[in-house]
Amino acid sequence: MNSCIYQPSDTAQVYNLYYHRGVIKEFPQTASSLAMKVEPYIDREYNKMQENIEKLVEFSKFENNWNGYNAGKFTPTVIKKVEDIIKRLHHQPNIFPTGSDSIQLEYYKDENNYLEIEISDLQTTTLFYSADGKEKEQDIDDKDIVMKLNSLYKYYVK
Repeated sequence: MNSCIYQPSDTAQVYNLYYHRGVIKEFPQTASSLAMKVEPYIDREYNKMQENIEKLVEFSKFENNWNGYNAGKFTPTVIKKVEDIIKRLHHQPNIFPTGSDSIQLEYYKDENNYLEIEISDLQTTTLFYSADGKEKEQDIDDKDIVMKLNSLYKYYVK
């Protein structure tokens, strides 16, 4: 695998992208100093995304009663929805199948700081998150999931 997945032609564009993602805090002096800061992050997140996609492929093969407690198999809609979400996230979550025909995306710092959401065939989803043990819950439309997870990550998990 390439050590740098993205081959930027403009250092300023890459800087802006990763500055807003919180990866880098200051403008680097050269393109090579930018690459030294950004490449490990890109590689880690890309590899995690590939692992998540492989998990989704496995989840899609589950049959009814896959967990021994009558859980249904995952619909192609749920698998595709989760794949589309993880491909657009700045930070890759851990993903898990649930017995309620949904797939859970989770960021976990510790028992007091986390984000989790279950993706299903429904158009509205509930997001659960906690900062310093103060739990919150919020219903969000599917179209807002990526934006919400990306924005909350830096406050509740990072």
